[in-house]
Amino acid sequence: MSWPFGFRFLFKSDSIQNNKPGWIIDKVRFSTPHITFSTSAIENHSLPIYPNPSSNGVFYINYPDNYVNGKIYFFDFLGRNVRALPLMKKINLGNLPSGLYTYKAVFERTEQWFSGTIEIIK
Repeated sequence: MSWPFGFRFLFKSDSIQNNKPGWIIDKVRFSTPHITFSTSAIENHSLPIYPNPSSNGVFYINYPDNYVNGKIYFFDFLGRNVRALPLMKKINLGNLPSGLYTYKAVFERTEQWFSGTIEIIK
């Protein structure tokens, strides 16, 4: 599957990384009019989901045991909701095509929500 998107990078330099071979790229941000992706490893309201990327679409979610009821929503690169599931410690998204997806997990009876990205590689 090919995506009809182009990316433009803005490079900034600082004195710490001078005179080193190659590139160092961090905090890459991809955005569309609907959603924003970030490659930062841990941001506020992020859940540990592993393995990420997944080769078979099976993911394990590490969330506090006292957050028992909730839903997790998955969105494609264009911001379309492609799946909504009850929140469990193990989820199977194996029937989704390879790609990068964002998620938003909402827990009932709390004000907690979490979001981030996952990737399926088949």
